[in-house]
Amino acid sequence: MYYLELERHAWKDALTGLYNRRYLTKQFEDHPGQTGAVFFLDLDGFKQVNDVFGHETGDIVLQEVAQRLRQFVREQDDAMAVRLGGDEFILHFGHADSRERWERLAKRIVTSLSEWETDYRVSTSIGIVIYDTEFRPELKVLLQQADVALYAAKSSVKNTYQFYEQANK
Repeated sequence: MYYLELERHAWKDALTGLYNRRYLTKQFEDHPGQTGAVFFLDLDGFKQVNDVFGHETGDIVLQEVAQRLRQFVREQDDAMAVRLGGDEFILHFGHADSRERWERLAKRIVTSLSEWETDYRVSTSIGIVIYDTEFRPELKVLLQQADVALYAAKSSVKNTYQFYEQANK
């Protein structure tokens, strides 16, 4: 029992219960040769929630976001949700799919994370990078690419998504 508790602390984020960066790195190293996609999410308006409503409310928002991301993970094969820290999350999908299907999923996630029955307004921006077995860079590179796409999404209108290829055109 003690070992399982230690393992949970090593691989999971304490606040949200999602996997942490360490777990994502290990899974990526343990499963080379996959195809898939990385969705890098950053919450829009989260700083204002903490500033106006307090950090306790901010924690509640992060837990609710985690719960919503878990629903998307359950719908997919070989998927995981990760909290990198603060208001940054990763959805990793270890399977191939068409760009159109990734777009539909991204739209659903953006919609899900922008609908709140509260006084605060939070939404999300997403940077997406797709990779395959032919060109599968290291996780660090994929996260950097997804971050570039995320920055492009946040720079445009926020509450949207951007693919890495589009971010560089």
